[in-house]
Amino acid sequence: MAAFVLSSMVVVAASGPEAATLAGWGRYVAAAEARMARELRDGPFLAIDAPQRADDRRRMMAGAFVTDSVETRDAQGREVDVPGGLVHDWRGGVFIPGATLDRILSRLEHAAPPAPPNEVLSSRILEGGPGWNRVGLILQRRKVITVVYATEHTVTFRRLAADRATTTSIATSIAELEGYGTPSQKARAPGDDHGFLWRWNAYWRFRQTPAGVTAECESISLSRSVPGVIRFVAGPVIQSTARESMTSALDAMQRAFRQ
Repeated sequence: MAAFVLSSMVVVAASGPEAATLAGWGRYVAAAEARMARELRDGPFLAIDAPQRADDRRRMMAGAFVTDSVETRDAQGREVDVPGGLVHDWRGGVFIPGATLDRILSRLEHAAPPAPPNEVLSSRILEGGPGWNRVGLILQRRKVITVVYATEHTVTFRRLAADRATTTSIATSIAELEGYGTPSQKARAPGDDHGFLWRWNAYWRFRQTPAGVTAECESISLSRSVPGVIRFVAGPVIQSTARESMTSALDAMQRAFRQ
């Protein structure tokens, strides 16, 4: 049933993101980035350091990957409308024992980023300079059906203090691949894809501690909206995919830098 529902999304809504959808996405990202700027200015630097997250922080320091969905609202506290699209906003934290901030930043700036093997089929640096690089990924998403993307991301790095830094990754190109790994492989035209991944931003924060580095990521992505008649089936599948993708990213980061 779930496979039929997800495949049917292409038939029910076979078009790429419309101007109104992209405008709504822009408003959502602007509101999220404004909130992040306030957090960096006023604290807490890591969301998991908020007093109400004490239990989550204890679980993270004990080795758990802590994830939660985020609801970003505009400056007036209203829900941000994204007509024709669904925004998936997830945040996760992980503690990396024995890691150093210097080593993490050096690796991220000069080498392909840590990649979960079940999701990223290949990754490479396309170009770069001081404080930035451009990364190319072949990304696989599997949840009932398998979809493969070729993506490019501009990544920037900021060292805010001796013990803290941020990175921001903005997907500048997302193309769904048809027939991946075969002689007939080609990129689907916009509007001819499944619409599971239209836009994708990722925001990382790193803080050095005597025992290692705490890393926190907020991932914001855009997919086509789900028609109401199938939302009760497709919605949980799409949300669980976003959560699993976040957990995989945290796991890859920890595996790459744990000492």
